[in-house]
Amino acid sequence: MARPTPLPAALLALLWAAALPALAAHHEDEAKPLGPPPGGCTAPADPAIPADGASAAKADVLAAQKAVKAFVAGGEEFFTCLDKWEASRGGEISDEDRMAVIRHHNHMADAMHAAGDRFNQVVREYKAANKRGN
Repeated sequence: MARPTPLPAALLALLWAAALPALAAHHEDEAKPLGPPPGGCTAPADPAIPADGASAAKADVLAAQKAVKAFVAGGEEFFTCLDKWEASRGGEISDEDRMAVIRHHNHMADAMHAAGDRFNQVVREYKAANKRGN
C-alpha cells in the first residue's frame, strides 16, 4: 500500500493563512455579550447546588439532583425553541441571527455540562464525608 504524500509546507502555510481570519472572527464573536435569546426563547435559571457537598444535608443533595434534572430539561426545551424559531424563518435568517442562535445554544450546552459537573462534585464530596465508619 502506498503511503500518502505529505502536503508541501507552502500549501500548509497557505491553508493556515486562510483559516486564521475565520478563527479570529469566531473568537471575537464569542467575546461579545450574549444578549437576549432570539425568538423570545427563555433559558432556564441556573440550578441551586450546594457550595460544599461535604457539609450538605442529604435533603439538599437530593433537592440539587431534582434542580439539575429540571435545568437540563429546561435546556432541552430552550434548544427546541431556538430550533423552532430558526425553522420558522424559512431559511431567511441573517448571519448575525444564525450566530446568535449558535452562541445561545453553545452557552446553554456549556451551562448544562457545568451544572452536571458541579453536582457530581457535590455528590462525591457528600459521599466522602458521609462514609460509614467515620
